[in-house]
Amino acid sequence: MPDNAFLYENHLDIWSIPDNYDYSILIVGASTGGPEALKTLITDLGPNFPLPVLITQHIDSLFDKQLASWLSTVTKVPVELARDNIHPQKGHVYLAPSDHHLEISTSFE
Repeated sequence: MPDNAFLYENHLDIWSIPDNYDYSILIVGASTGGPEALKTLITDLGPNFPLPVLITQHIDSLFDKQLASWLSTVTKVPVELARDNIHPQKGHVYLAPSDHHLEISTSFE
């Protein structure tokens, strides 16, 4: 386990990120069972969560909009399908559209 992971009762505690953290984004990948795990992960996120959250989930091509809509009902932060050329915002959740990959670039031209 990386030295910068925070454990609380044998699970990663992302809610206890210290003030001096050196993270810029939270990236999550999910497959079978993913929607319920994602619900658990983002339920308690608030608008002051200090990182953007990028999620890829293996899902049927007709389910991405419904998943984003459902996830938005279980959290206080915006949940949306990722689009080309967006700058991820802190306290926002971005879901990869089905049949797409997420690519992250450090240049925003």
